[in-house]
Amino acid sequence: MSFVLKAIADVTVDVSIHVPGEKKPSTIQARWTLHDWDAFQDRVRQMQEGEITDEQLVGEDLQHLDGIADEKGEPLPYSSDLRDQLMQMGYVRRPLMASWFEAQNGRAKAAAKN
Repeated sequence: MSFVLKAIADVTVDVSIHVPGEKKPSTIQARWTLHDWDAFQDRVRQMQEGEITDEQLVGEDLQHLDGIADEKGEPLPYSSDLRDQLMQMGYVRRPLMASWFEAQNGRAKAAAKN
């Protein structure tokens, strides 16, 4: 199959969440805005130099989250409040931030198995 050169605005990646006390990790899906290489490198520099916070990056680049439910098992719709709540949970924050880097490197969500 030939490589097709085309603009890709976003990508969805799986985020493995290791919930304290749970034996198996949970998986959510995060859809991130993609940046070209120079913009990606600039955002990394901004984070390293403290010019942009994790919360700012997530607020600007995270487009959607799927696979999150409340304690009754009811799906939770994506919102800025939910995003902010998740960013306060260290066991979610770290893998969510790591998924931004995965997205920027083109690691899309794994294909569903038949």
